Formats: sequence, structure tokens, C-alpha cells
Amino acid sequence: MSSKSLRATHVEYMNDPREMHHAIDVLESLVTNDHFIGTLSAKEAPGFIVSAIRRDAALRGFPMFVAAFSKHPDRLSQWRGYGDGGRGYALGFRLKLGAEKPFGGSADVALSSPLSAVRCIYNKKQQAKALDPFVDMFRKLDKCLASSSRPHGETVKAVARHFLRLAVYYEVVLKHPAYDEEAEVRVVCLGVKDTVVSFRDPPGPPVPYVTIRFQIPTDPMPLVDVVTGPRQPFGVAGAKLFLKSREVVTTTVSQSNTPFR
Repeated sequence: MSSKSLRATHVEYMNDPREMHHAIDVLESLVTNDHFIGTLSAKEAPGFIVSAIRRDAALRGFPMFVAAFSKHPDRLSQWRGYGDGGRGYALGFRLKLGAEKPFGGSADVALSSPLSAVRCIYNKKQQAKALDPFVDMFRKLDKCLASSSRPHGETVKAVARHFLRLAVYYEVVLKHPAYDEEAEVRVVCLGVKDTVVSFRDPPGPPVPYVTIRFQIPTDPMPLVDVVTGPRQPFGVAGAKLFLKSREVVTTTVSQSNTPFR
């Protein structure tokens, strides 16, 4: 609040150990279950391209950082997992949901208000539908190979590079269904060459993060409401005084309706 900024955590240090890999797992399952006939067999072309995506993703050369939100302002699982056991606060931000580009910008650039964000997809059928463009490209791969004058291996590598550019988006949007309860909405930033990376203070392992400034002088503060935790019965008055001291006067402050003690 004082720094007018947010922390975005390196995507590979999130709670889900399969972060960044789940989307590729889903893609691999879809293409190996589909039927391809032509120059390359079903096992050869899709397997080669998926392997290339995995390899290139690991060697991409630029990190991604995520500031995570939830569309649910007052949910028991969120208080337990992220709200200091119900003694914390839920901060509501003005977000602009974008269907195509989840990236708010590089981490060293102030983000405009409302913040650009993307909603995660957990449902398996919706994930498969989201990956339809990938599967369609696999189906067209035989035509590409048949008409190409280049060696087949070079053509497949070119397709793999194109897939990687699309995969960057889906890697941060498709999440394991077990995390559906979180209903996550993400602001994603790409680390650039001169990005300053910090680390969380102990206790705990060193987790890298970047600081994202969300306040531009001509923009309003994107914080729009605050919900005080269910185990903090006297938090509303204190939160209002604190916000007033920081000259944030348009924010609604309320007490959680979740019964929890």
C-alpha cells in the first residue's frame, strides 16, 4: 500500500509443482489420442513437437512472474490458505480481463489502471477446447510436410517454434483442476534483461519475485474494496483509518461473512 506496487512471484515457484507443465501435458494427451495419417505417423510428429516445446520452454531465456488474484472475495479456503488463517485481509483490485494477451508488460514498467489480467481455466473440456488451434495445426502438419521442399525435420522444427509462441500463453492460463477452488485471475509479466529480481525474506526457501508498480500519476488507485478476515472482528475500523492515512478514500471496507473461528 505504501509503495503503490504489487509483488509478482516467479511462475515456477508457485504452489502447483506442475505449473508451466500442465498445459503441455494436456496438449500431449490430445494429440496422441488424435489420428494423424500421412508423411509422419501419430507417434512421430506430435511427439517430436511436444518434446521441442518442453525443451524450448525450459530454455526460453526469459522468466515469467505472476501476481495472483481470486474472483471470490470471501471464500473459506482462501482465508485458510492465504489469509493468515482468517486474520488477514482480502484486497479487491480493478482488473481488465483480456481473452488474448494476459501479459501486463515487462516487470520494470508501471502498469496502467485497470490492470490487464487473464482468468485461469480449470475444466478439462474447456482446456481441450482452448487447445483446439494446436490440434488443428497438428492435423494440417501432413499437408505442410507434403508440400514443403525442405527436409521434414526442418519443417517440424519450424512448426515447433510456432507452437512455442502460442504455448507461452496457455502455460500460464491452463491449471490443474485440483486448484479450481481458487478461481484464479492472473496478472503476468515477462522478466526482461535488466529486471531487478528480489527474494522473499526467511523463513522459508528463497522465492524470487519482482515488484510491479501499479500506480501511474494520472490513474486512480486500482484498489476498490477490502474485506477483513472472519477471525478479525475489529478490523473494519482499523482498515478504514489506515486507508485514510494513505489517502485512499474510494475503497469499500467490509467484514467477512464467512463463519470461521
